[in-house]
Amino acid sequence: MPRRSQATFQNVTHVLTRMREGVSLKSAAAEYGVDPRSVVRIGKSGLRKTASGRYAAKASDPLLRVLNVPVLGGRIEVGVPGSRKASTVSDRSNAQRYFVNTGDV
Repeated sequence: MPRRSQATFQNVTHVLTRMREGVSLKSAAAEYGVDPRSVVRIGKSGLRKTASGRYAAKASDPLLRVLNVPVLGGRIEVGVPGSRKASTVSDRSNAQRYFVNTGDV
């Protein structure tokens, strides 16, 4: 995928995350510099239409996220399918970083 498309796709996942925090589609898309129509087109599996016709983010989505994961000797990029799995990997990575920085289990 071209770099520009990668950036757009990544920004769409960020928009969905912001929408889960209560921000509107239009505001979240503007925050990340993405056209709201692109968010609907690319992230439709993570959106639902409300009774009023507006879009709201679902509790989770199956979109791919690429995360930097610490491993022995450095970091690697890992493709993680879905927001829930990405959160799990991120929580583990944060716990590892906390342990390395503080030594506290």
